Amino acid sequence: MDILVKNGICVAELPQSYPRKTRPIADRIVGVINSIQDRDWDAFRLRRLGGIGQIFHLYESELAKGDRYDAILWETLGESITPKMGKKYGIPVIALPQNLESFFKVYFYQRKPEAIFEYLRWEIYALKLADFVFAISAEEQIVLRNHGVDADYLPYYPSRRLISLYSDIRRKRKKHKKNSFIILGSANNHATREGIIELVDWLHYFRDNSLLEVKLIGNKTESLKETLDYPWLKICGTATQEEIEQYLLETKAVLIHQKKGLGVLTRIPEMLIAGIPVITNRIGARSATHLQGVYVYDSPEELHSMLDKEFDEVPPPPPPTKAEERFIRAVLAVK
Repeated sequence: MDILVKNGICVAELPQSYPRKTRPIADRIVGVINSIQDRDWDAFRLRRLGGIGQIFHLYESELAKGDRYDAILWETLGESITPKMGKKYGIPVIALPQNLESFFKVYFYQRKPEAIFEYLRWEIYALKLADFVFAISAEEQIVLRNHGVDADYLPYYPSRRLISLYSDIRRKRKKHKKNSFIILGSANNHATREGIIELVDWLHYFRDNSLLEVKLIGNKTESLKETLDYPWLKICGTATQEEIEQYLLETKAVLIHQKKGLGVLTRIPEMLIAGIPVITNRIGARSATHLQGVYVYDSPEELHSMLDKEFDEVPPPPPPTKAEERFIRAVLAVK
């Protein structure tokens, strides 16, 4: 939204609930009809029919007022109601997927890997209904283009509020001694949990791990205390934002590792703005491998070689100005 506001484009957020008495049966009926049309059988398995109907009635109650909207920005791609309502009311829809929802569903719901094809078929179908699509990574743009979705590329860059927050951390870090590495991640996320466990295993075989000091921070990471019991690893567990900021002041670098998944496309630029080097494997880095301050490894040996490294000062990553200009042109073209 920051991109739009700083270019003088008015943004109105739809309310999170629609102003009428709840009618769960009507919501479910709409959800059933839409899911059958889309062949979205997962909506039945996961009991999302009522939620789909609520999204429909939310748009109906808002768009039927007759207020003129120039475009709808569609970020939550777990449904196809949004582009359908855009077409119904003649409002262009600009899709901004935060990642390929198909992969997230497989990992979050722990489906078999071949389920990705079913999810991806549905996701491609829904994205084709949008007027413009901007992917968050180059890899996703390639996948979408090869499936007939004319996707452009708009990499993530933090909002002005986050830039201010992490720039302040950058300034404060100059007064602190950096004596540890940190791993940030949620153990609730199955793919992230697997990556953390493999990363710690690789660190365990560092030639002199008695000199290591690693802190593991994130939602439900305390659940890993029995699994990952090493003297050089401190599992800090779930932490507040203030506690995380304090850990960031004292870290040498942030460690990121994913065996599979969608990478860490938002955290990497945030850490670089904070002046913190990022050591990551290639899956974790994805489209961020070219950024100064990102150190990529493909094996335990390459990871180990980076743990002794004296890191240069990390410059803030440049904003994706050209991509943002393309996005603004797309928005202005539909006004």
